[in-house]
Amino acid sequence: MVTRIEPNADGVLIAVEDEGPGIADAEKEAVFEPFRKAAAFRGTTSSAGLGIGLSLVRRFAELHGGRAWVQDRPGGGASFRVLLPASPTLLLPDEQPAGTGPDPG
Repeated sequence: MVTRIEPNADGVLIAVEDEGPGIADAEKEAVFEPFRKAAAFRGTTSSAGLGIGLSLVRRFAELHGGRAWVQDRPGGGASFRVLLPASPTLLLPDEQPAGTGPDPG
């Protein structure tokens, strides 16, 4: 499994990629529904979870104005991606432009 975090023109892209069986096109949206697993993982011991993790990832991304999706990984497997937009609220206090941070007094 490979995890990458890289700057993007729209913010920050987080990608988690595997070399597994991949996700069928027909299931790429369904795996983000609570309690759903891709057919390739149903009934296997390699994925013993309940199927809520990806739905939480997508919801957290949306709450931050971003999005989450899965796409095919070149060479096989899946690439789970989260795009979080650039936002002044994500800056550390000493990185914020003057007058935009919390009032110290």
